[in-house]
Amino acid sequence: MIKSNDLSYEEKIKVLKKRGFNDLTKEYVLKEFGEEHIYFRIFLDAIEEKGGKKSVLIKELSKGIHRFTKGFIEKHTISEILKEEERIRKILE
Repeated sequence: MIKSNDLSYEEKIKVLKKRGFNDLTKEYVLKEFGEEHIYFRIFLDAIEEKGGKKSVLIKELSKGIHRFTKGFIEKHTISEILKEEERIRKILE
């Protein structure tokens, strides 16, 4: 459920992509990380998962990876999402 006075799901995706997130696809994971990457299976499982909790965006940071799920993006306002992104970035950089 999207909170009132907020962007649509598609608009939120556009904002996050402008902030360096990429679509979480098998092709992207293979290109960026390769099958030997320690987290490859986790990413592949997230990609193949069905339903509203599917991970849809990913961003590599200097000390880790940040993912957003479709459910999280849909349920939170863009300001809440950006605050979470900033919090995680500070932890992982």
